[in-house]
Amino acid sequence: MNKIAHGINVFVNDDLYIVFFGDGRYKYYPPGGMLFELVSNDALYLITEKVENMIHCFPEKDERFSEDGVKSGFRWLYGTIEDEDLPIATEIFRSYFNEILHDTLENEDVFTLCETTEDFFMLCYNSYIQNMRDFSVFVDALIKDTSNMADDFETSVASDFIELSAEHYDSYAKKCNNRKRKGGRTLTTFNIMRPLQLLMLEYCILKKRNKVIKQCKNCESYFIPQRKNASYCYAPSPQNPEKTCSQIGPQIDRIDKRKNDEVEAEHYKIYQQLIMAKKRKEEAGEDSAYFKKRIKEEAERYIEKKINNETNEEKG
Repeated sequence: MNKIAHGINVFVNDDLYIVFFGDGRYKYYPPGGMLFELVSNDALYLITEKVENMIHCFPEKDERFSEDGVKSGFRWLYGTIEDEDLPIATEIFRSYFNEILHDTLENEDVFTLCETTEDFFMLCYNSYIQNMRDFSVFVDALIKDTSNMADDFETSVASDFIELSAEHYDSYAKKCNNRKRKGGRTLTTFNIMRPLQLLMLEYCILKKRNKVIKQCKNCESYFIPQRKNASYCYAPSPQNPEKTCSQIGPQIDRIDKRKNDEVEAEHYKIYQQLIMAKKRKEEAGEDSAYFKKRIKEEAERYIEKKINNETNEEKG
């Protein structure tokens, strides 16, 4: 069986990717954009659950297993696993599943393991879905690690991926060429056929630009922060769509801190009482100098106590 799906070709420009598809189309993506599409809920449904459903719906699924049946079945999947809004997911699935079909057919034992076309495709699907799970584990672990949310297992997986990426960094981080030749234009691109290749490319390009993908501490979506130490994304927050997570997040941090830190809670209570007392004096047209002084003293007391606590923790 010939491979009839060849993935995507990616031209890496300074601030975007140009992705070329097999049918002549092309589309622009920002750094991180290809990966964000591939791991979106809609894309994951398209290239996992829907694939299994379509295998079971294949009209010739009960036919005796043969290479011709495999070709017919893949043409069925090629046409049904498609979404114009998810071209990356569509083409990566086609090329990767085609590769698994091809490799599985080369195993002579497959002709004794499978009776029907459906048996063969489910054998391939089980191999494919396990690799997709491994890919998802790498993505999740890597992003949790850069977001300081990783447990020991995720830290270990992220470390393994980073070590693996070091072997490919020089290849993926190099700049693509754009040359005029014989009256036309020649582009050198990266051919991406598998999900892990796409993750590796995105990771290496972002690393070259000193950027990372993180998980928003509030809405848990993936994003590329403008500053590496940012914990919140710039999308509308679930709590208040008129404000972004980056605006809401610090407020949530302060509330959580007050709940779990006695010094913070005590300071917040006293500070709010003094602010309200000062406001009442001013609204009544009375002198508020005493409360201004108390607010300053409370700020000094709070800072001194925080420093003392941090010093004691370091000694302990």
